[in-house]
Amino acid sequence: MCWPSRTIRTLAEQDNPHKALARWLDLLKPGGYVILTVPDEDLYGKGVWPSRFNRAHKFSFTMHKTGERLPRSMNVLDLIVSMSHVAECERVTLVRENFDDRRRDVDQTANGLTECAIEIVLRKRDVPTARDA
Repeated sequence: MCWPSRTIRTLAEQDNPHKALARWLDLLKPGGYVILTVPDEDLYGKGVWPSRFNRAHKFSFTMHKTGERLPRSMNVLDLIVSMSHVAECERVTLVRENFDDRRRDVDQTANGLTECAIEIVLRKRDVPTARDA
């Protein structure tokens, strides 16, 4: 089985994450997987915009918020629903390994021992294109 490259924070650096994801899905054969890991705006970003730890981020991501969100915040559940005609969601989870809520002043992921992100696994449906997503 051939697995695509795992994109770490790449979606956060796109001008239009919806179009980027639609294009990635368009490149896959039916049954292929897109595995995304995006930074959680409250864990990684500490609820601050723009990101203090990665100035290349053009968007922040949240699992789902009904209240106030950051200016360039993207709800991943909305993103998944918008792609549902071309991809099935196999997994969406908040990854929170070795994260310490008290250490709000540092990028805890810099040492490679901490993860604080949202992981999304999408499987392409048997459809011809995702470009219209």
